[in-house]
Amino acid sequence: RGIVGISPDPIMFIALNCENVKKTAEFYQQLGFVEQEYPFCRPNKGMGQIEPPQPKNSVYLAPSPNSIGVLLLKSKKRNVKPNP
Repeated sequence: RGIVGISPDPIMFIALNCENVKKTAEFYQQLGFVEQEYPFCRPNKGMGQIEPPQPKNSVYLAPSPNSIGVLLLKSKKRNVKPNP
């Protein structure tokens, strides 16, 4: 017996605050991530009320076009303490 239903929304990306977006992007590129088009769930490409457009000066990287990626955002704080 099988149950057919709508699967839950998958995680699309992880947003990370960075001191230096360029250096952080270089780190992820060394791991095999490449810059990809910012993903949207809906066909209006971020122009609706529910899904916002890609933040200004951010970079979206993923290992492939159909996998989870990272959205690198410039931190609003001047001094960001890294996790130990």
